[in-house]
Amino acid sequence: GLSHVYEFAGTAPGGVFGFAFGVYVVYLFLKSLLFSEPGAPKVVLQTEDAAESDDILVGRKKLDPAKASPVDPSCPREIRCWDPCTMDDLGTVKAFTADEVNSAVERARAAQQIWKSSSFAKRRFLLRVIQRCITDNIHTIIR
Repeated sequence: GLSHVYEFAGTAPGGVFGFAFGVYVVYLFLKSLLFSEPGAPKVVLQTEDAAESDDILVGRKKLDPAKASPVDPSCPREIRCWDPCTMDDLGTVKAFTADEVNSAVERARAAQQIWKSSSFAKRRFLLRVIQRCITDNIHTIIR
């Protein structure tokens, strides 16, 4: 019957199952090492305005495609944002000065030094928090 198969595998029937069981035990051990911390906490994103919190994004001001510009001369410290598909006005964000950008870069460099010395477990946990935040809030994020 199957003796030639076992000879090819170099093991008896119990050996094949024993090997499979050993692989499974190693898998469970590695899984426990990699995923042993408690679940990531839930993060709820706060929406910006009543239209978003009510999940109603219709009736927004439309921008004229011929005149739409991220720079508004009346508000030089703001950048106008819009949906290029619908031309819906999405509001404005602050335009940072060169000094503000340099300050943010310096803070990021300082944060990188802290991140660089953090443990693998701490980094993994933070990435799981980010992953949960994205998956829990995907409908808010994609709007």
